[in-house]
Order: sequence, then structure tokens, then C-alpha cells
Amino acid sequence: LPFLKDEMVLICWKGHALEGKTVPLVMLEKEGFVAREKGSGTERLLEQIFAESSLHLKKNWVCNNPVSVKEAVKHQKGIALVSKYLVQNEIKEGLIGEIIPEEKLFIREFVLAWHKDKVPDENFQNFLKFCSNLGEQGIRNLFK
Repeated sequence: LPFLKDEMVLICWKGHALEGKTVPLVMLEKEGFVAREKGSGTERLLEQIFAESSLHLKKNWVCNNPVSVKEAVKHQKGIALVSKYLVQNEIKEGLIGEIIPEEKLFIREFVLAWHKDKVPDENFQNFLKFCSNLGEQGIRNLFK
């Protein structure tokens, strides 16, 4: 059950040379990235986009959660790809910079999946209904 399109953004530290600029993906090949751990959805998306563009992805730092990714970026360990929901406040408050890729390739979709033999009880049905009705604005409100 698809329920959320998640826009991913490229973040950088304040004062980075590319902060606030729109750049082609090829320019990011020179940048070191703060990446997520092997197997994470964010890491797979980043590797896929670079591979499909025949570009080399340079990982300077690897983190296992989004908070440590943001901290590593703030401390100039590299730039990073993260969910816009997770950094919208920091970007708005000027704590983290954003780099805008010319190519709009950084969107992923979250889906709810469950075992085919799962018997959906009332609580499960209510959860599915809640997620379906939440929508983009509801998710944004959760991260305010």
C-alpha cells in the first residue's frame, strides 16, 4: 500500500561552496558524502543514482542514523542525502545548507507491506486507514 512520496535533499554545512546553488549531478562527483550504513534505503538510492549516471560516489563518512548524518555534515565531514522531512526545520532556520540538483532524481516512495498470511484484525485495519488518510501534510505536521 503506497502512502508517502519522500523528497530527498542534499544538505551541506553553512558556507559550503555549493550551498543554495543548483548544480548538475556530475558536479557532486567531486564531493565527499556522509552516507548511511550499508543496506539502508537512503544509501541504496544514492548509489543507484550515481551508478545510473556512470559517476563515482565518494564516501567520506558512514553513519547509522539521520541525527549523526546531520551532525557530521554540520562538522564538515561531507554533504549528504536525507529526507526533506528530517531537515526542513534546520534548513528553514539556517542551521544547514541545501544544494539543489538540476536533475530531480531524489524521490522515494514509502509503502506499507505485510505478510500475505497476516489476518488483518481491527487494530491493523485502523492503522492502515490512519496511514492512508495521513497524507503529505499530515507527515509534514509530524516533523514540525
